[in-house]
Amino acid sequence: MQLTNTWRRRLTTTGLGSAKVIVTILVICSVISGASTVWRWVFPPDVTPAAVTARSVGNQTAMVESYAIDCVTVLLTASTSRAAEVARCFPNSTDMALPTTSPLIVSAQAASATFVGQTAPDVETYGVIVAVTEQSYTNAPPVRSYYQLPVSVYAGGAPRAMAKPARRDPPPPGVDVSLDYPVTITNDAALAAVISGFITCYLTDAAGIERFVTVDSGLGPLRAYSAATVSSIRAQQPVPEAPAEAAELRVWVTVSARAADYTTTPLEYPLTLRATGGAWSVAGIDTVPAIDSDAPAVPVATGSR
Repeated sequence: MQLTNTWRRRLTTTGLGSAKVIVTILVICSVISGASTVWRWVFPPDVTPAAVTARSVGNQTAMVESYAIDCVTVLLTASTSRAAEVARCFPNSTDMALPTTSPLIVSAQAASATFVGQTAPDVETYGVIVAVTEQSYTNAPPVRSYYQLPVSVYAGGAPRAMAKPARRDPPPPGVDVSLDYPVTITNDAALAAVISGFITCYLTDAAGIERFVTVDSGLGPLRAYSAATVSSIRAQQPVPEAPAEAAELRVWVTVSARAADYTTTPLEYPLTLRATGGAWSVAGIDTVPAIDSDAPAVPVATGSR
């Protein structure tokens, strides 16, 4: 380090003893500062953003789920010609007696890696539940089955089944939640005409959906059915006769949709309506309906799952 002329004059004035003390302090501070810089260079702080870490964990979970689906499907459908695929997934696969032809048809696979197990150096473990629909032949009744598969991940990107899967019971049946749409809208109400017009134009080939939606709704015709009938409409609150501009209303709409082959499908739509110029228009389809938070949830009987 270099001393300025000002500091040289101060040191001369205060005397040699004081100068030595001051110089010593300055040198020590310089050494500490330099050591701190070297330390930060050798051991840089972890500046990994939380979003990057969360994305990495999410990507690994998705990889584990995809791998578990692949391995369970391979095992359930394996035949002697696919022994190498089984060995790729499972340890100790040579003790398996594979059939000469595939025993099952497997479809509609889904997985959930919600259980995190123990870890070891460079190894993480997961418990994955894999759901599949099984059929013993093409027209056989489909059976929904659940399997638990333990999966290890080495170095963040190399999955491997830790054992063969275990057949599991279905997930718990859950509860029935009360929806919060206590007000019935009659078929002769002006609001019913708007909703019926929207449903018809949204689900069928009928033109004119722009008459029933707001400009920012993002909704366009699906043209998926030949006809659609509104069975009932319930609202979250009473409908005002003269709604304020931009006022919103949530409604629950029950629909019967008919396909070209005359088969019918029951549909239910949670909609948000918005008032513009004193008239209601559909502003969007709610992802989740409104629920009555004061009503107790009713557990579903175990035999219903």
